[in-house]
Amino acid sequence: MSLPVEFSTLQALQKVDLSTNLLMALPDCWDAFPKLKELNVAGNKLAALPASLGGAAALQLLDASSNRLAELPAELGALTNLVDLELAQNQLAALPASFAGLARIKRINLAHNAVCEGGLPAALLKATPVEHIRLEVSPPPPQPPSSALSSAARFLGPAAQGGFPGGARTRTCRRRLSMPSHAACPISTG
Repeated sequence: MSLPVEFSTLQALQKVDLSTNLLMALPDCWDAFPKLKELNVAGNKLAALPASLGGAAALQLLDASSNRLAELPAELGALTNLVDLELAQNQLAALPASFAGLARIKRINLAHNAVCEGGLPAALLKATPVEHIRLEVSPPPPQPPSSALSSAARFLGPAAQGGFPGGARTRTCRRRLSMPSHAACPISTG
C-alpha cells in the first residue's frame, strides 16, 4: 500500500495516524507539513524513514514502533520539538549521533531492538532533557535441552541453560533507564 500523491497537499495536518496499514515506504514529503505534531506509523513494514521527516519542525510525537527499521536518518536529529520517540520492536542497533540535537526529548522507547549502551550517543545522554529511555530485549525462545543435559536441565531449570530467573546483568539510571529483567546488554554505571 502507498499514499496518494495528493497527501502532500494537506499542509494543515497536525496529527497523522498511518498505523497498521502494511506500508512498506513513506513518501518523502514530510517537510511540507509545518504544523504536524504527531505521526504514528507503527505496525507497518517500513524498512526506512524518509530524511524529509527531519523537516517536520513542529513534530512532538513520532511512533515508528513495530516496523523493520535497522537504522534512522541523521536528519531526525533536527526535530528540536520532539518529546516522545517510540521505536520499540524494530531492528535498531544504534541511534544517530545527531540525536543530541533533540532539545526537548523526554522519552525514548527502544524496547525489543538490539540497542546497547554503545548505541546511544553520549551527547544524547548529556545534552538533552531525556527522562526515560527504555531498553529491553526479548529473551531468546527456549530451546529444548539436548539429551545429554536433559536430566540436569529438568533439575536445574534455566540455570542449566546459562540463565537465571531475572537475568538482568546490570542497571543504571540517568534520571530513569528501564531495563526489565530480561535485559541483554550490560550498562556501565560509571
